Amino acid sequence: MPKVIDFWQSLADHPPVLVRILARRRTAGSHVEAISTEEVAITSDIPLSRVRELSTLLSWDNVTMGEAERFCRACAFDPTRPADLNRYRAYSYQCKKFPAKQWFQYLRRSPWWATEFVPLINLLRSRPKSLPRSRTEKAKPSPSLKS
Repeated sequence: MPKVIDFWQSLADHPPVLVRILARRRTAGSHVEAISTEEVAITSDIPLSRVRELSTLLSWDNVTMGEAERFCRACAFDPTRPADLNRYRAYSYQCKKFPAKQWFQYLRRSPWWATEFVPLINLLRSRPKSLPRSRTEKAKPSPSLKS
């Protein structure tokens, strides 16, 4: 029996910033290219300023369901599709195997690499590890310092 995908957990595991970084389209064969922020705004019918704001969020907490759906569809991400859910896991595994200069190749070829994607990647990397990833997962208390 196939594993049932927990929709809410898959959204918690893929915050808007990660969905935006992974937004891409196939061009030919296995070649992909990054989707621009303007394209996401046009496709999702969300104002460009709001798409830029969504792209920097580390959780879906302040995003309406309709907006989340339109943003995910415009970024070619389906939180119920195993291939989309495994994309980041497989990509991070590849990044561990190869040198850093080979990471995010499809983003590095993008004209928006330095202006849009590097800040988003840095934001994603700097997110606090101690925060809960979902509402069902409790934050671990920080160890108290004894005097």
